[in-house]
Amino acid sequence: MSRPRKKTAINLYSEVNSEQLNEDFGRFWLSVKDSMRPQDRIRLWGEFVRKRWKDDTPKVREEISKQVETENEKAMNVWKKNLATFTGTPEELDQ
Repeated sequence: MSRPRKKTAINLYSEVNSEQLNEDFGRFWLSVKDSMRPQDRIRLWGEFVRKRWKDDTPKVREEISKQVETENEKAMNVWKKNLATFTGTPEELDQ
């Protein structure tokens, strides 16, 4: 029973806007793929999403940040509740 991983605002932003980001990144990648190595695509995707996050309006960033906080709090509360009612062995707790 491991502690839940915290979501980040950029991860949630990319999940919420995945269709538009994928479409825009696809066009961008087509324009540069001949001059790049295929393994550069992952690094460029991260840079692309971070740039779009920074360029988005403060209102959108604030909404996403609030949503991340809420989701992280819910996940932690569920984990704490499960941990408080855990009756297994210490070895099972480490899993």
